[in-house]
Amino acid sequence: MTTSSPPADPLARPRTALPAVSEHGELVVRTPEEVPVDLPPGLVVVLPGGFRMRSGAAPPPDRSDPPRAHVPPPEITVPDAERTRARAAELVRLVREVLTGRRPVAQLTCLATPQALRYLRATARPAPRRIRPDGRARAPGCGGRAAPSVHVGQPHPDAAEICATLPISGRVRALSLRIDRADGSSPWVLTAARLL
Repeated sequence: MTTSSPPADPLARPRTALPAVSEHGELVVRTPEEVPVDLPPGLVVVLPGGFRMRSGAAPPPDRSDPPRAHVPPPEITVPDAERTRARAAELVRLVREVLTGRRPVAQLTCLATPQALRYLRATARPAPRRIRPDGRARAPGCGGRAAPSVHVGQPHPDAAEICATLPISGRVRALSLRIDRADGSSPWVLTAARLL
């Protein structure tokens, strides 16, 4: 009677002798294929690129601290969030009018810091000529324009970060604004503006 041996696993790597281990207990290999199948526990294998792994079973978990239940962070609810969103949309409209040349930058003097005004002044386009086909001038702000998409985030109750996408000069641009206030009773002030 002939006995047959079990078929060899084609994916199994042959067992090789353990390469030389450094005095620090590290085995340095050039490719993952050089890592022997049977490694003594606790041996550190260093792969190309400095990737290190330890052989053997994972160390037992530290049982000194009991596991803590996951507690979600508290949600920050700003009491006047709706008014802040309305003010943000209004400021986006005003800044858009400044950037397209329909409103002079000087009209935002009481609403913005000097740094924000300087940026708006440098970025604003000259006012377009608005002549109708019959020769009369159009009023500023007339004409069909897509409404901007405005998103407001408040890292704390006295600061808001605004992101808006709006059409300017035939292109859709991104506008980011930062508004701050001293406390809940003071007005919002535009402190930063960037047109991307």
